Amino acid sequence: MAKHIAIEWDSLEVRVLVASSRGGRVSVDHVAAFPTPETGSPQELPAAIGQYIADHAKSLQVPANSSCLIALGRGQVEARTFDVPPVPTDELPVIVEMQAPQQFSQMGEDWTLDFYPQKMDDDMQAASVLAAAVSPDTVADVIGICGPA
Repeated sequence: MAKHIAIEWDSLEVRVLVASSRGGRVSVDHVAAFPTPETGSPQELPAAIGQYIADHAKSLQVPANSSCLIALGRGQVEARTFDVPPVPTDELPVIVEMQAPQQFSQMGEDWTLDFYPQKMDDDMQAASVLAAAVSPDTVADVIGICGPA
């Protein structure tokens, strides 16, 4: 049985959900919330959240070696839907990567990019995609939380 932990946070509280999955079914084992730890700077917050979860793993019922899912807020992800030229599916990642910098106002080369084909034409080639980009700072925050947790 696989164990999973989901973590979401804002300026007021951190929410933790522990779940188990087996045979395509997921069951919630435990849910908890605690005040967002106070830190000297925003850069210290991810490590403080991860350390809190690690220090309170038993009471939060977080099993060791759980897979970790982080829910990012709208302010931490840029998302856009945009049209792409009809290309074979295996060429779509290159097309999206080339078009993304023109679609995202702040995206740099070091940002993490992912996409999902939305509209398909008659030949089953993507006509538009939903793309999401995450800054390197946000990725570092996620690693900062998941590392200790």
